[in-house]
Amino acid sequence: KYKVGDTVKVKSQRWYDENKDEHGIAHCECSFGVDMSEYLGETAKIIEVYNNHYELDIDNREWWWTDEMLEDTPKPKTKKRPQRRV
Repeated sequence: KYKVGDTVKVKSQRWYDENKDEHGIAHCECSFGVDMSEYLGETAKIIEVYNNHYELDIDNREWWWTDEMLEDTPKPKTKKRPQRRV
């Protein structure tokens, strides 16, 4: 879904609370553990893409992130400049 250079957001605390088990693990393609929860809501850049996971620039390449753990970041709105009349 994402490619190198894309900016993404790690899903929210609410997502984690709704998906974790009694041990604090949200089971996805790769498990989202308690240690990863410190990054909830953080924005990051994709630095490496593999078949089913990504490396992000926020965690010293410690974790494998999957689509279920990430969401798109809103694109900045660009203001339309009024056309100049000559």
